[in-house]
Amino acid sequence: MDEIIKEFKSESEGLVQHLLAILEEAEGDFSKVRSLDTYGQIVDRIMGSSQTIAVMNPDQTTVATIGKYAELCKSIGYMGSQIQNNIELYNVTVGILLDGTEMLEQMLNSLDDKNNKTVDDFMTDRFLERLVWLAGQFDGSYRASLSTEKRSDSEMVGSQSEIDALIAHFSKA
Repeated sequence: MDEIIKEFKSESEGLVQHLLAILEEAEGDFSKVRSLDTYGQIVDRIMGSSQTIAVMNPDQTTVATIGKYAELCKSIGYMGSQIQNNIELYNVTVGILLDGTEMLEQMLNSLDDKNNKTVDDFMTDRFLERLVWLAGQFDGSYRASLSTEKRSDSEMVGSQSEIDALIAHFSKA
């Protein structure tokens, strides 16, 4: 299993560098709003791999945490890619994703530690407050996943509840 974790970490570190490059290019440039969709697709690869590894090894809580956290980043990226006529919300979204992606990088670096870590070891209350605020800015018309089809209003509402559930997962009890 150690070899799988090492390979996952190596592959994910390269993906994180790509994510950071996307966000740095998008920062302050509203014409790059669709690049957040690409961000969501790439972070989805980290999410899927980590969730698969976590199922194979339930004792690996750090990998499970990375999977849930990547899912949250993916949802924010997809929702952010749909922002129209709101440069301020776009700038805040990119800023939070930059901070969040750097946090994801810290989580990946911690895989070298033999101690399993939980979200409490990475996420500050302040960052969680920012996530909650940002989630509240997206109404039910924003999708939290990749989609090429028009969704009904009832399906759109689910997108907001999906991101709310992910944030609740990270809320400290």
